[in-house]
Amino acid sequence: MGVLEKYRRLGINALMHYEASKKILSKGYKGAEMSWILENNVMTNREIQTMGGKIYKTYRIYDYKIEWFTSFLINSKNNCNFKNR
Repeated sequence: MGVLEKYRRLGINALMHYEASKKILSKGYKGAEMSWILENNVMTNREIQTMGGKIYKTYRIYDYKIEWFTSFLINSKNNCNFKNR
């Protein structure tokens, strides 16, 4: 769930979280889990903490080219049972 960039910082996220919280609590739930929110998503993480949420995992994306693994995959293609599609 998200808000298009041109509509951010207008309170729409807060309204969505408020309405969702009301609905969840009315159904008897005591909490919710919000996963796969990257650590650099400052606005969402701040909203979660403002609502009393606790960050218990950190999700990061790493970008590192592994030359030996790429080479291994290319070279092992001939030795494996890959089917040409």
